[in-house]
Amino acid sequence: MRAIHTPGHAPDHLCYLLDDGVLMSGDHVMGWSTSVIAPPGGNLNDFMASLAKLAKLDLRVMYPAHGWSIDDPQARMEELRAHREQRTTQAIEALAAGLTTIPTMVERIYADVDRRLHPAAARSLLAHLDALVEQRRVRVKVPSADPLAVGYELAR
Repeated sequence: MRAIHTPGHAPDHLCYLLDDGVLMSGDHVMGWSTSVIAPPGGNLNDFMASLAKLAKLDLRVMYPAHGWSIDDPQARMEELRAHREQRTTQAIEALAAGLTTIPTMVERIYADVDRRLHPAAARSLLAHLDALVEQRRVRVKVPSADPLAVGYELAR
C-alpha cells in the first residue's frame, strides 16, 4: 500500500493505493457527491492538482470514505474536474455581470438549488473565488473579516 498526499478537501488528506489498482480515496473522490472544499482548510487549486495526480494512475476501482465503490475512476474524476471548472466559469460570469459578493453570486449560480443548501453553496463558492484570487484572475475589491461580505472583481 502506498500513501498519496491529496490535499484539497483538507491540507492533510491522504489516499491509499493498493498494488492491484485499488484506491482508497477517502473524502477526495466520492461517487454520490463532490467533496466539500471549505476554506480555510480546503483549497480548490490543491484539490484540482490532487485530482490530476490521481488521474495519471492506472486505477481499477475507488473506495471512498462515504458511499459506494466507484467502478470507473477515470470517468468519475473527469466528472468532478468538469463540474469544478463549470462552477469556476459561473463565478467569473457572475463577476463579469457585476455581482461582487458571494450571497449575490450564490443567488445566480445556485438558483436551481434548494435555498436551504445556499449556505453550503456559499462555502463552495468561496473556495472557487479563493482559487481565482490565488491564480490572480480575480482580486478582492472590498476586504472584510466576514467572507460573505468580501467584495470581488475580475483582475485587469
